[in-house]
Amino acid sequence: FTLGCRGRKKKCDGLSPCNRCQKLEVNCHYSQTTSPVIHLSHDSLFNQYELQLCLHSIENTVRDMEREMYSIQLSNILAQKQTPQSVVMRYNNSSKKENNPIQWKLSVEENGVLRIHTDILTYTALSDHLKTLSDSLHSLTSEPRLIPTQIYLQRHELCSLLRRGMYRVCKKSILSIDQRSGEDRPNKTEISTHYSHRCKQQIALKLVDIYFNCQIHHQLLFHQSTFYDLYVHPQRRTDDLSPAVYGLAAVVLTMNCNHISTLILPEDKQGLAGYFFGLTKQLITLQFDKPSLELLICYTHMARYNANVLRMKEARFYLDIALRIRHILSETDYRMVFPEDPSSRPSGEIETFKRLHSGLLNIMDFIEYTNNRRGVPVRKTKQKSSTEDTQLLTPSFIKEFRSMTRRYPPTYLPNEPWIVNRLIIRNQYKNKMADIVGPYFRQVRFSNEEVIPLTFLITVENKLNTTYHDQIPQDFQLSPTIFEKGLSETEFERRMSEDSRCDLISASLAASYYQYLLSIYEPFLPIILSRTLSPQLAQEMCTHYAVVVVRLLNYQCKVLNSCALPIAMLLSAWDIHLRNSCLGMTLEEIKNDHQLSAYLGVEEVNMARKYAVLCMDILKKGIVFNSAESEIYEYYRMIEHQLLIYCK
Repeated sequence: FTLGCRGRKKKCDGLSPCNRCQKLEVNCHYSQTTSPVIHLSHDSLFNQYELQLCLHSIENTVRDMEREMYSIQLSNILAQKQTPQSVVMRYNNSSKKENNPIQWKLSVEENGVLRIHTDILTYTALSDHLKTLSDSLHSLTSEPRLIPTQIYLQRHELCSLLRRGMYRVCKKSILSIDQRSGEDRPNKTEISTHYSHRCKQQIALKLVDIYFNCQIHHQLLFHQSTFYDLYVHPQRRTDDLSPAVYGLAAVVLTMNCNHISTLILPEDKQGLAGYFFGLTKQLITLQFDKPSLELLICYTHMARYNANVLRMKEARFYLDIALRIRHILSETDYRMVFPEDPSSRPSGEIETFKRLHSGLLNIMDFIEYTNNRRGVPVRKTKQKSSTEDTQLLTPSFIKEFRSMTRRYPPTYLPNEPWIVNRLIIRNQYKNKMADIVGPYFRQVRFSNEEVIPLTFLITVENKLNTTYHDQIPQDFQLSPTIFEKGLSETEFERRMSEDSRCDLISASLAASYYQYLLSIYEPFLPIILSRTLSPQLAQEMCTHYAVVVVRLLNYQCKVLNSCALPIAMLLSAWDIHLRNSCLGMTLEEIKNDHQLSAYLGVEEVNMARKYAVLCMDILKKGIVFNSAESEIYEYYRMIEHQLLIYCK
């Protein structure tokens, strides 16, 4: 046992050994100093988190490159039908430059390692050598690598007239709002005088009730009892409500919901939404001085409100703040580490914190949509890097945030209505189907390859079928007899009403399933009036799936009284019916066109025109556009006018 001078509380001269230890004839021992604790600020923590996300993205890219390189190496080995220890390719360009020939050798070792041996020593020599090769060699990505025994499908440009129009009119609305001066934006003084402050408070509380009764089917953001206990009930005894309540009220007023019209006059919706948004901003500046769950909710609401009214600059600003608050809370008060014991349940506050992630992700997706990064079928053009995008909202960050959100799904708590459990399960299987078709869309829609292996399509379709028919619980599935071909509209509705499992949740899940099936066949549809015949199967499948999707959406709107219809899903099926309608052609012209009648007859055209008009009816009944979407509303008014002319 050795005790240093510090332990004996004696003065030490600092020598080694020190004089005191020499006199006592003991071993001289110095205590190890402790490194000072480094306290990281919130900014440094956030920067570390962002660097970690970038690192994960780089690692995923490297793994993809390794898999691609391995497939190239393997195909080269099989093509040459050789089994030596290495496969070597040589190239000599002495014919190009006789005075200074350049030798290089590419070897693929037995273990799959790729080695390049060359006498190129400088970057200038490498650049000159690549120029000489560019005329004679092809890029690996310029042509698809085809396997002779594989069957390939020729893909075509999507028939997406309505979706392209929706995207362009949305961008036009955003530009017009950005160019408009701030004087026309509503504020508290613009609200009609017949709404007193107490009346506005009651309206805000009723709008919160509308969200939990109606819009919760569209997106599950909160644990209901926790939201009411923290932000609604305690505030009834005070002079004002929580900013979280005002923020949610502002968002609900900008949603496409029919139930609001029974509470507020249409001409007052815009003014009240602006009033509640202004109150939210005012209250958070007065009440909050540090990150909290309530502050995260408020900034999420403000970002969602601005996205709904197409003010994308403000939406990016508030979303950026909300993401930074979320990161601070995840490192402090709401760590996403839960006990493994299944009997223990997370608290309502932690559950609300988890569910808010889907709301943040939904705002990111809409911002990506407006930036044409979410599969909008328009021709790609070179765009300058936008200064409006914050450094945080990069594609790699959104990808990692989406992956993190999937790792911490919402959990049903015992004090919640049973409908919430069904919503959570439905969303989980919707996400699972989206994960199945995601790689397919990236290759079929966004790659440069013009042909797609048939086995790829079959594999994705089988995975979707297995997920919906085998993995999803039976009480979430609708009877397969409902979706048989040849059913009339009346018979379809009768079978839906007789199915005891039919509700908004099962109907929306079935609509997502059939919309995904429609999407995987859509790139291979025959080109109308083309002189080359294309697969008939894609025509039949897309037509049937488009009919099923429209029928399900119409049933949700007409019978189940839903006002949370997804416009993207409706437009996907609507584009198919509009394509099959052959607008501008008479039935006699269609009958005499042998090229067209090979896969699209008069009966199919009549049915397509009928469903094209039905899609317009669904849009009018199920969706109410807010004041910022006036140009989008006029766009659909124009479509309705043209449909009534051609689809008489």
